[in-house]
Amino acid sequence: MSSLVGSTMASFISQFSMTVNQLSEKLGAGQEIILFSEVLKSFSIVIGMLISGVIYKRLKLKKTFLLAMALLLLPQFSIAYSPNVFTLMVLKILQGFATIIFPVFILVIIQWMEANHIGFATAMFNGIFYGGSGLGAIATGFIIPRLGWEASYLILGIISLMLGIIWFFTIDEKNQNNTESVGSSGTIRATYIEMVKKPEIWLLVLGLLGSTWALQAVAVDMPIFGEYIGYGAEDIGKIMAFTTIGTVIASLISGKVSDMYSQRTINKVSGRIFIMMLSSIIIFIFTLLIIVLDLNNFYIFYILALFISFGGAWGLGSFYSIFPEMFRGDMLEIAPGFAGGIADISVPLAPFVVGIVFGARGLWSLGWLSCTIMSGLSLIACIFLLSGFGKRKINENHCNGFK
Repeated sequence: MSSLVGSTMASFISQFSMTVNQLSEKLGAGQEIILFSEVLKSFSIVIGMLISGVIYKRLKLKKTFLLAMALLLLPQFSIAYSPNVFTLMVLKILQGFATIIFPVFILVIIQWMEANHIGFATAMFNGIFYGGSGLGAIATGFIIPRLGWEASYLILGIISLMLGIIWFFTIDEKNQNNTESVGSSGTIRATYIEMVKKPEIWLLVLGLLGSTWALQAVAVDMPIFGEYIGYGAEDIGKIMAFTTIGTVIASLISGKVSDMYSQRTINKVSGRIFIMMLSSIIIFIFTLLIIVLDLNNFYIFYILALFISFGGAWGLGSFYSIFPEMFRGDMLEIAPGFAGGIADISVPLAPFVVGIVFGARGLWSLGWLSCTIMSGLSLIACIFLLSGFGKRKINENHCNGFK
């Protein structure tokens, strides 16, 4: 249920991208200004991830969920009727803060699942969550020609609301198992300071940046890129369907492989990091191919979109399974949100760089090249984590339980 609710959050991203033209005409503003509202939302997404641990500690599970759903849905039902650009930007910023629930979903899954299934469980969540961007594009591509672009906001919002209601009345927060209670060893402020000082946290963040950068570029900019090439709304919907397939399949496979491989290695943390590193290689190869191949061939476009999404989701599928191996207590409560939040700086930056800085000027090749560069940096970070200083510190801290 958490995965399904999360997928509707992601669906709003691609759905918004597919209505940029209509919002631009209605509000009398350039497409760059409309897209900039998504960039502002992306910054609030990052902030929401970072403060998630504090809010969850105060409100607990269901109150945090209610706050997140209010931040998500009230803007969703209002965006299409924004009277001006300023109102649109405020609504988008508020909607971004709904991500306070994302790390909480991850934490709950970690606390509920057995250790040898955490990789698969968190991967399933991430796959369905990020796969929602493709579902949003598919639904929007179907709705717009038949009911109009405003209806896409209402219909997707209603679906999210219905799933949220089911989640609220079926999830029992008392069922969390007693894996070293959070908040037991000190203040949140002290824990944040302690975590910021750990170099392996920052290497993990950099190791994920290639995945989040590619996924956000696909989710936000692929529909606009497809339109630039000459594809219609329904064709773009089909292409985004393939990105959804790639996202879900990659997450499930990488999560399961991460579980299996870590059980067969002496250092489970290093085993999971190695699996995450493969995503950087996949993204590096296929973002180069999207620059050099003929994208007017619909099937080539299909395949490239599929594998870029596959690579991005592969990294996310194993990333969150690393934290239960590395952290305990207070650290485990805030580390996924902190590291994931910092890595999600790609959420505002990737669409801005790919779609606005380069895409709006017709320089899409340079936009996709940024994905190649980011995946290369992530590959280097993973190598550092697996060898030399990074590996030594991980082993040391893991043995000490990060206490």
